[in-house]
Amino acid sequence: DRGLRMIEIYKHQFKDLSSVIAQIKNRNYKFIIYMDDLSFEEFVQILNKDFSVNYIDVGQGDCIFIRLPDGKNLLIDAGLNDEYLENSRYIMKILNQYSVTNVDYFVLTHPDIDHIGNANDIINNFNVGTAYLPIISNSLLSEFPQYKTTLDLLEQKQIQTITSDY
Repeated sequence: DRGLRMIEIYKHQFKDLSSVIAQIKNRNYKFIIYMDDLSFEEFVQILNKDFSVNYIDVGQGDCIFIRLPDGKNLLIDAGLNDEYLENSRYIMKILNQYSVTNVDYFVLTHPDIDHIGNANDIINNFNVGTAYLPIISNSLLSEFPQYKTTLDLLEQKQIQTITSDY
């Protein structure tokens, strides 16, 4: 069975990320490695010889930019769209500092506004390769209007999407 699996890594486990990747890279599944609740920190960059991880402070919510060993770009969540905090401009500034034009993998972990609030700005301003996101039932979709708008934009721009259960 080929499917999508999610692995959650906590801050204290980050030092073991390379060994986790080594253990799963040749399996028949696709994996999303998810790191949550790190947004309380200032912009933090962690460098390794193979990749860089940048935790972008967007207040409540998450936004994590990862440059992978093959040079591809992964963005996990997009924070809360808050004009007062200017989160969208801050995210764009960080991505521009890294000369990002493509977001090869865009992971939206769940439909809460503090995780997807700037997703449409990312989709509109960068070449998004594949979006990974949870499946939301039609009955729940009305509770997340921003998520519906993001789904519509992904479809309009014909961006490949891979879904998993929520």
